[in-house]
Amino acid sequence: MRGGMPPTASAAWRPDFTPPGGGPTLLAFSPLSLPTTKPRRMGPPVRPQGTPVVVFECGDRRHTLVLGKAAAVVGRDPEATLPVDDEGLSRQHAKFVPAADGVVHVMDLGSTNGTYVNGERISLRILREGDEIKLGPDVRGKLRYRREGDRHILAVLTERQLEIAGLVARGLTSPQIGQRLDVSARTVASHLERIYARLDVRGRVELTQRVIEAGLAVPDDGS
Repeated sequence: MRGGMPPTASAAWRPDFTPPGGGPTLLAFSPLSLPTTKPRRMGPPVRPQGTPVVVFECGDRRHTLVLGKAAAVVGRDPEATLPVDDEGLSRQHAKFVPAADGVVHVMDLGSTNGTYVNGERISLRILREGDEIKLGPDVRGKLRYRREGDRHILAVLTERQLEIAGLVARGLTSPQIGQRLDVSARTVASHLERIYARLDVRGRVELTQRVIEAGLAVPDDGS
């Protein structure tokens, strides 16, 4: 630099600072003191609690896949672990593989219409609770972990009440549920009163939460 040596980085800022030997006035600043941060320690992954369950829905039909220790295949093949009669599925469409730590892997088996997790087509993926799974164009599901307390719903509700609770979780109104089940809206309302009392919930929102946590329904996404 003409006019002498450049100012050192440690020089304090002075509006009248002139380098030795003349030359243009320069501004010098003390180096910034950047805070040092220690890398965050990541704890061990949280082990899923409960039994992994995938509840699939295709139109008006519901299929529940309860995963134990063995792998399970979903597809149109009648010999599949969970046979689903849907034209959009391949005979051997996807395999669900539970690991010893409770984590579930899903693997596409070379299907024609693909396996999707949260909207992304996959060949192999580790699933997390709440992940949305789609097999082909029409079969939708979600992974849930069924806890010990979830059995309470199965124990206290009748089959028809479970059906109505599942439709409530999908966002259907009482008239819509009545039309679906070929009963009156008043009959649906009567069933709901009994459901609320048996589960000790105060309305549709709490009922929906209980049903979804139990892995008994997939909420309608509007599609």
